[in-house]
Amino acid sequence: MYGNYLVKSGEGASGIKHLAVTTDTPLAKASAFFESIGLNNILHPENPTASFESEVQSSTNKKLGVYISDFKSIKLVNNPGDDIEVTGTIQASSLEDEIKLKVFCSMEDYNSEALVPAEIIGAGSDNEVSVFKNEDTNIDFNCLFPGGINKDTMKTPKVTKFVKAIVTYEFGSRATQKVYFLSPNILTSLDRTNVDPFVQYSIKDSLLSNREVKAVSTPGPLNIGVNVGRQPLTVNSNPYQLFVQLSSNPTFSGNLQKLDSIQLQVPDIPNVVNIAFQGEQGFNGRASQCDFEYIGPGDNGFKLYQLTDAALARVNRDCNSKSFKDFAISESQCISLFKSTPLFGCKFSVLSVPDSGLQFDTFRLTSKYVYKVDKRAAVDLYKLPGLEANA
Repeated sequence: MYGNYLVKSGEGASGIKHLAVTTDTPLAKASAFFESIGLNNILHPENPTASFESEVQSSTNKKLGVYISDFKSIKLVNNPGDDIEVTGTIQASSLEDEIKLKVFCSMEDYNSEALVPAEIIGAGSDNEVSVFKNEDTNIDFNCLFPGGINKDTMKTPKVTKFVKAIVTYEFGSRATQKVYFLSPNILTSLDRTNVDPFVQYSIKDSLLSNREVKAVSTPGPLNIGVNVGRQPLTVNSNPYQLFVQLSSNPTFSGNLQKLDSIQLQVPDIPNVVNIAFQGEQGFNGRASQCDFEYIGPGDNGFKLYQLTDAALARVNRDCNSKSFKDFAISESQCISLFKSTPLFGCKFSVLSVPDSGLQFDTFRLTSKYVYKVDKRAAVDLYKLPGLEANA
């Protein structure tokens, strides 16, 4: 049995409980998820300070994330046929989760630009190193290209080749979208008299604007933006539309390399709140593309969905593949088209809402992905008498 609070006009909105009526602790207080997202910012939404696609729970002004702060050739003069060695420094700052970095290099016109594992100096193992929670650290690395560039490929006495350092790491971002519900009779009455339901119920929420509510996202390389349209939601003959969008956090360097998953939890409480996504029983809209599929029950009083394989495939295109080069699409253009701001959507119907007053619950999202940071440097090669190696 589940319960909810009666809310009278002008008395604000209460959160829908996800535990039995006999307990006095709502799931929002008991869930580790809400502890990680920051319960204080859910109950007091005026606290978040940084605004991007979603409100990001961070008030720090310092540089965040993983950066390649220095990258260069060890030698100023490189001879054809000689080994070419480059060195660099990675800066990792204020990450709120432990991560493992993998470091690689590649060089123009060297072994088809295949990735060469770097050597981490004084830490880690081979080309991998861990960065611990809330650690600020610098990591030095070298990359070696045995044999360098053959002199026979040099058409001029001086040739410049570009080398690239690449750092990848797995990360996860989380977000909550507050969703308000109101019975259809009350909402119709308020709309008919042109009364804003949020004004009627004295809702003070800095995330609320023009009856749309901004999501709250944990700090990380990617922000999760969520939109369900105008609120409050109610039982309606027409469906609603959910949009989920990933976008790069401007305070982080790099871009999405691979999206592993996005999971979505939607409230589902018998006789209180029930939502049906496209393809589920009770959905009453026209069929269209839906990027989420039901996979089973989630937390207490929630249903769990995940991105479909087709949706993941749209994002996880190999922007380094020759197929894109054949169509004259650069790597940066490919990233901009498919990885910079991927958007996912699905229609849903609200089948039941609380009978009493304005109440709210949350949509919960978790994402896992691989993020990439890279930096280029020039290597000058000179084919001069007396300086050439045995190429």
